[in-house]
This record gives sequence, structure tokens and C-alpha cells, in this order.
Amino acid sequence: MALREEYPLHPNKIIKKAIEKMFGAGAAIVALLFIILPIIGSIAGIGGGLFAAAGSAIVILLGVLLLSLAVFVVVYLWSQAYFKSYFYDLTERGIEMKKGVIFPKSIVIPLEKVSDVYVDQDIFDRVFGLYDLHFSSASLTSASLAHIDGLDKQTADALREMMMGVFRKEAKGTATQAAAKPGETTTGTAGSAAPAYLAEFRPAQRGYFIELLGNAIGFVFIGIWLLLFIGPLIVLLVPIAIIWALWLKLEYDSRVYQLREDGVWIRKGWLTPSETLIFYRNIQDIDVNEPFLDRLASLKDLVIKSMSAQSAVSAQLSMLTSEDVAKLREMLQAQITNARAQEKKTAAANNAASLATATGAAAPLGQPVRRQAPVTYQGEELVKPYPNQFIKSSLISLVVPAAIGIIVLIVALVFGALIGNVLALFGIALVFIIGIGLLLLASGLIGAFINQMTYSYKLGSDGLVISLGLISRMSKVIRYDKIQDIRLACGFIESFFSLANITVETGAKDIVEGRRSSRMAINGVVATEGIPALNLADAYSLREKLLAITNISYAKNENPLCSERKLSAKKPLKKTAASVGILWVQVLFVLILAALVSKAPISAFAFAGAVILFVILLVYIPVKYIYEKMYMKKYHYDENAETLVIRKGVFGWTEIIVPFKNIQSVYVNQDWYDIVFNLWDVWITTVTSASRDIAHIDGLEKEDAEYVARLLADRVEKSRKK
Repeated sequence: MALREEYPLHPNKIIKKAIEKMFGAGAAIVALLFIILPIIGSIAGIGGGLFAAAGSAIVILLGVLLLSLAVFVVVYLWSQAYFKSYFYDLTERGIEMKKGVIFPKSIVIPLEKVSDVYVDQDIFDRVFGLYDLHFSSASLTSASLAHIDGLDKQTADALREMMMGVFRKEAKGTATQAAAKPGETTTGTAGSAAPAYLAEFRPAQRGYFIELLGNAIGFVFIGIWLLLFIGPLIVLLVPIAIIWALWLKLEYDSRVYQLREDGVWIRKGWLTPSETLIFYRNIQDIDVNEPFLDRLASLKDLVIKSMSAQSAVSAQLSMLTSEDVAKLREMLQAQITNARAQEKKTAAANNAASLATATGAAAPLGQPVRRQAPVTYQGEELVKPYPNQFIKSSLISLVVPAAIGIIVLIVALVFGALIGNVLALFGIALVFIIGIGLLLLASGLIGAFINQMTYSYKLGSDGLVISLGLISRMSKVIRYDKIQDIRLACGFIESFFSLANITVETGAKDIVEGRRSSRMAINGVVATEGIPALNLADAYSLREKLLAITNISYAKNENPLCSERKLSAKKPLKKTAASVGILWVQVLFVLILAALVSKAPISAFAFAGAVILFVILLVYIPVKYIYEKMYMKKYHYDENAETLVIRKGVFGWTEIIVPFKNIQSVYVNQDWYDIVFNLWDVWITTVTSASRDIAHIDGLEKEDAEYVARLLADRVEKSRKK
């Protein structure tokens, strides 16, 4: 029985969802009223005075009421369909969820990838007695998909405690699917004792007055606004301030921070409460902040960072005394050390168990496990094993400006011929282009020479070390064990000159938060996340060495996954239709804008639109379709027991290698055009941005998409047990 049936959503979710959507629709209707009523009123006033204006207003209001009623019926029916299609379950692969009516989305989050578990409510949840249970991972997708919203309190408590039991056993290497039903006696469920904790901390009471002082600035501005615009109503400031102070007090007193067996439990909020549990095993670092106002009261904030977005929002333990911060930090460090020691012990036990079992374990869906022989690399530390071609890359970057210059010269010749002064117009354009070209050439070559002299990289024993800069020097070590994926990219122009860039991404918070400084470069060519401007053959060779050092295998099979489960033949047609639709919307926008600012007759723009549409149908569609056929032909994806490889592009291309152990979730979805052509996309998420841009397989038939998603999810599950 699925969790959806054991822990059902409350029927109030349908009403809550409908009302929530109606608020958005109501705002749109009100905005429409403010636009239409003055226009109709002025027209009616001109034609028949106030009586006609009032009659028009009544008609419009009746129309709005009928429209609102129709919208509510549609929204309510949609909410019912959404409620029925809502699915969640706990399987061997992890937490599986499916949501959506028109655009259904599915997601699978492996249990070990869950960083935070938290429960919260919004205003409508408070009204209808509903709770939302969130499972946060390091990927952005989990924030929007990985939550179960619309549970009553008893069910939410029971489901959360059951899941926590699974996470505890998962951390110890003994995952289970045992489920406590709503109403059963389990720790933390409704009517039972609260979960045990090692220590509990609350904000110091004097911190409330510090926060009240910080809010006083806002009341000063409110008072000034009331005094200037609504003079006598300045007296309202006093009750507003009292209500605000009481509300802030309730919010402040609701904060509780506990160290529990599994992680740090944080409760915040009075009107919209939330409870967050951040597992010790996922904590990256701990910061101590002392804002100016906090220091006045000798208070500090303790910030706990994991790789999930939720921790950045809620994991700030504010207004603590120095003694509490010192004690809390010491206990946290001890718990984190114990959690990581247990994790290593579990990994060692799993490895020993794997060695003791047969190596030919069956893969999902009856397919054999295809595993490439491990690659080894024994060698000394390599400093700049392959030279960077910065000067060549700089010259290549001038190809596009040169092409634009040639087009400008041709246009100058044509217009010169039309106005009868070819030499003058052509000469002005030529001087302008030569001047700009020399400026670009000089700046590009200067930057390239500086990069050539100052940029260096080496494959060290602990990580990839990159140094750059002439006046300001920068050096960064990217640890091999933090690398989430490796990309090899060759741009459209670079493909004709056999140049490529290698990029490694870690997704670590220290890199994300310091991105502006880590991307400091000359002419934007050099960044500390990769190795740019390599000859293509050198890039392949260097990537092979990097893969060997990081112990990442490359999925290369005689019968790759893209041959077993091919992209649908409808994909080029779908991509062409989507491109034409976007292009035609852009053309219409330009024509409408031109019609608004021009005095030309509408018929002229209609004729121009017809001509452009004819050109699109006659020229663009065949060219685009041929390109998409070439794109699909070169589209490559493959996997082995350890990694997923995806390559895309016709002339310029990008290839990404993602170890399965770094994948946060796998899900399947459709867009509008996919629904029309009955196609499906398989997505993976990691802690980096590359997975959103590159690491997805789009354009599969439904059966193939489900197969690929299950296969990848199984690979993720098996990788974490090694």
C-alpha cells in the first residue's frame, strides 16, 4: 500500500487550494476593473452623462461577478483533479512523488540525499488545519516538488516520525519501510511524548528588545507617511505599534533550538509556524555572526550551513548568549564528528558485504549491469600538462565581430548605391569598423598575453589547483572529492578551430557564495572552476587524467543507452514547432510595437506580417527541421554502474559526466509541446546548475522515459550502497 493511502491528504486541501487560487484570480480581476471601469465610464459619460456611466458600471460589476463564479467553478474542479492525481510513496529507490494535472511531474529523492525535514503552515493552512511536510535536498527542484502539502496534524506528525525512523535506520545502513499508521503510538505523534533531545536552547529575552528596536525604524517611516498624507490618522500609529510589538513577541517566543539524536531541530513562527530538522551528516560548516545591534546586548547568531537551500533560510539560531553559543557549537561539533564516523563505518561495512557477495547482481528491469573496468592513473604531480591557447582563443573570438563588420559594409554599399554616394558611406563604415576591430584586437591580445604568462594549473595530490592574476593574484584548490560533475564544452566557433574548455563544478556553499570573486578574470576568459582554451585533443587527454584521479569512470559501451532507448522521431518536429511558435510571437510583438510608435497604416504592418510568415514557412521551417534532425543524430547519452554521460550539440557541443552518487533526484515531466506530441523528458538534479541546463534527456516516448528514469534511479540507489 502506498503512503498516499496510508497517510492520506485531508479533503480540506481541495477547498484550501481552490480559495488560494481564487485569490490570485481575484487580484487579476480587480486589476482589470481598475483598467476598464475608467475607460468605460468616460465613454459612457460623454455619450449620456452620469446615468449611462452608472449603468455601465453595474453591467461591468455583474459581468465580474459572473466571471468570478465561473473562475471559482473551474478552479474548484481543477483542485479536485489535482487532489486525485497527487501521489507519494516510499520505495527502495527513495521518496517518490507525482503531482500535476495538465503538466504532471514526478520526482525520486534517494533517502541519503535528504538534507532537511521540516513542517510548516501558511495562512490558509492555519485556517483549514493543514500542514506541509517538506523533504529538502541540495537541488533546487526539491524545493518546489519534494513536499507533501495538505495533511492534518495527526497524519503529518505520524508520517514525519515514520520517515524519521527510516532516515535513522538508513544512516545506520539498515533501511526499512516499516510504517506507523496515523493514530498509532509512536514517538512524536499526536498524543504521545515529544521526541527526546540532548539539549534545548532558546533566544535570550533581552534579544526581543533588540529586534523591537530594529523594527522601530520602520514605524518612524510609517508615522511620517501617516502625518504627511493622512494627517489626523497619525493616532493609528499607537495601536499599530502595540499590535506589532505583541505579534513580534509571540514570534520571538516561538523559537526553539534542540539538538536531537539525528540533527538540529529548529522551530520558528507563530502565525505561520515551521519546524526544520537538519541532519548532522549534512552540515557543512558552522558560522558565528555578531550583528551590530546584537553586540549591544552581548548576543550572537549561530548559522548552520548545509548544501540545501532551506538551511540558508531557516538555520540561523539567533539571539543566543555567548555561553549558549560556545556550548551549542561544542556539542554540534561532537555530534557531527560522531555522525561522520558512523557514516564511514557504515560505508566500510557495506563495502565488505559487497566483496563477500557475488559481483553479478541483477540490474532493474531485467537488464544486466554494465560496468566499465576501473581506470587507474599513477603519476607525479602535473603542472600545466597541456598548454592553454589563450592567444588563439582571443583571435577566434574576433570571428563574430568580423562577420558583423562585413555585413555592415555590405549594407553600407547597398544604401550608398540607393542614395548615390557609395564611396562616402562605404568609407565612413570602413573607418569605423577598422577602428573598432583594432581596439578589440589590441585589448584581446593584451589580455591573452597576460593570461598566458600568469595562468597556471596543476593536478595535485589533493585537488585541482588553479592560479591566475597579474596585479591581484588568486589561487584556488578544488578538492577531487567535492567534484560533482565534469563538463567538456566546445563552442560553435571553437569547433572549427578544435578548441575546448573543461569545467568542474562542486556546488559547495563556499564556491557559490564567493562566485563573484572566484570568477575574477581578465576579459572574462579565465575562471577558477575550470581550465579554458585547450586544444581539443589535449582537452580529451586531460579529462581522461582527471577522471582517473577522481576515480570516475566514463560510460562507453558498444551498445549505448541512446541506442537501446532512442529519442522519438517526433522530437525534431516538436522542437521545430516550438521554435516557430516562439519566433512568431517575437515577430508579432515587434510589429505591434512598431504599429504603436508609427503613423503607418495597419494594412502595411499586416502585409509585413504576412511576408514574414511566408518567409518563416518557406525558409526557416525546413532549415530548422534539418538542424534538429542533425541535433538528434548527434544526441548521445549512456551510463554504466557509476556515471551518466550526456552529450548535446551539432557544431558547438557540450558533454557532461555526472557520477550517480552525486545525483539528488530523478524525475519525468512534460511541457506544452510535449503534451501535443506525446513526448516525455527525463531530468536529474544535482547541487550544481549544470544539471538543470544540460543533464536531461528530452524527447522520449512515455515507455522509454519511464524505463530510463527507473534505470537511473536504480543506479543512484546502488551507488550509495557501495
